[in-house]
Amino acid sequence: MTQSIDTSPARLRDIADDALCSTAFVPKSLLLAIAAEKEAQAEVDAMDAVASEFAHRLAMNLECLVLECPASSRFWNESVETLDAYRSAMNAIHERLSPTHMGEPAACRH
Repeated sequence: MTQSIDTSPARLRDIADDALCSTAFVPKSLLLAIAAEKEAQAEVDAMDAVASEFAHRLAMNLECLVLECPASSRFWNESVETLDAYRSAMNAIHERLSPTHMGEPAACRH
């Protein structure tokens, strides 16, 4: 039976901040880089999950819009609602990464 090792970004930072880390085999900078990479991958995974959730519905809505004869507002309204839900889900992820409107970091006020 193998033992699971905690390699979460928080744990890697704790190890890097440990006083004994300077004498360890793994440099502190490498541990911090791995932690940052894991956090970035978690954000990409979240965006992939949102894209996977909405991709099929958006494709079906688009196909129905293109093939609809005669034209009505039913598929248009469904497409707009699906696209709004997709944008809201992606914006929630982006706002965690860049809380300001244009993505610049929030300035500290003194």
